[in-house]
Amino acid sequence: MCKYHNYEEYLCEIYKILKSAVLGDCTDKKTKSIGTRYRLNEEGDLFRKIGDRFVKVPTIHERALLLKEVHDGHGHYGQDATWKRLYLQYWWPKAYEETKNYVKSCVPCQLFANLPENLPVVGKVPVNHLFERFGIDYIGPFPESRSGNKYIIMAIEYFTNWPVAKAVKKADSETTVKFLYEEIFCNFGPVEKILSDNGSHFTSKEVEEFAKYVNTRHQFSAPYKPSTNGKVEHVNNVIAKGIKKMVMNNKKNWNTLLPAMLYAYRTKVHKSLRISPYEALFGLNPKNSDNDPLYKLGMRLGLERLYFLLDRQVNQEEEIFKEEEPLIKKSARIEIGDHVIMKNYLKKDKLDSAFKNKVFTVIDKFHNNTFVLVNDEGVKLKRAINGAHLKNFVQRQVVNSKLIKK
Repeated sequence: MCKYHNYEEYLCEIYKILKSAVLGDCTDKKTKSIGTRYRLNEEGDLFRKIGDRFVKVPTIHERALLLKEVHDGHGHYGQDATWKRLYLQYWWPKAYEETKNYVKSCVPCQLFANLPENLPVVGKVPVNHLFERFGIDYIGPFPESRSGNKYIIMAIEYFTNWPVAKAVKKADSETTVKFLYEEIFCNFGPVEKILSDNGSHFTSKEVEEFAKYVNTRHQFSAPYKPSTNGKVEHVNNVIAKGIKKMVMNNKKNWNTLLPAMLYAYRTKVHKSLRISPYEALFGLNPKNSDNDPLYKLGMRLGLERLYFLLDRQVNQEEEIFKEEEPLIKKSARIEIGDHVIMKNYLKKDKLDSAFKNKVFTVIDKFHNNTFVLVNDEGVKLKRAINGAHLKNFVQRQVVNSKLIKK
């Protein structure tokens, strides 16, 4: 069966025109216009021009797998981050809407997301150049992995948001010094400043002697005010949540997922930078650069391009997609007939989900914000549940995979 049968009707027509027409000798204005906006490669894949680049138009059958790869395979990040990763290489009609619905209906994301609340602003610590400051912290304890690890020691480079992390068995001063030496100083050279909290694994004599030996200034966040070291606290939360979503059924292997989570974080576009930490640090993206001469140029210019990248508005192409403006997250109201999940107050460890993996249906509601629920077998719960313990659950709709007929 021809590939163009797997596209929407108007894309099928474009595909057939491109397949049959010799565009260079064509005088028809419509065909010429199509030739400037669409093209086929040798394998018969359809591409569309977006801004100054051509991106692939996947077939209807390929789209669901692409969404799974971009979201599930890259750390279960939110709608904006998933969309930015997708639109750099792909386009299809209603792609943004399908991406939004896919992320919104992701079961692990819904189970591990917290209820909406007013979060403190991430602390802003001024930095002026690369490798000036690293923030450092521990995450854990997690359930002990098969290799005996219970913690993650995490550091973040403040200028590019580049994270460095390692799964470790203990959260002590010896582990801290070893991590700083092997993962930070041996890779990036001596840094000017290290920022940490006041835990004993950071305030010990061993850590202070090491900092003095390598001529690095060790700074501490204000007690009871973790937002001072807000960047590393934020990354800790993102990495920990990502790991939770990916190890729902196998908690003993959480440490094996850390490298993948770090890669996903390093290569996603950050709102504060407007580019990814990877691009900020290396001057290019980790992808095929054949269609973007700027990436090849960046490889030659190296760090000279870094400061330009950090100020560049890499999202200019987004103006083409009027629909993709950042979403304002609001707490959804619960109504009769809605599907909901219930807060999990019996968590045994850090890898347990924030919500129970059971979906209920609302059959009645009261003015005091309580709701009557039934389970998937139609059995009514004995007591009404307060809305503060519930969250709307979005069930994933199957993407229409019907073939477009001639």
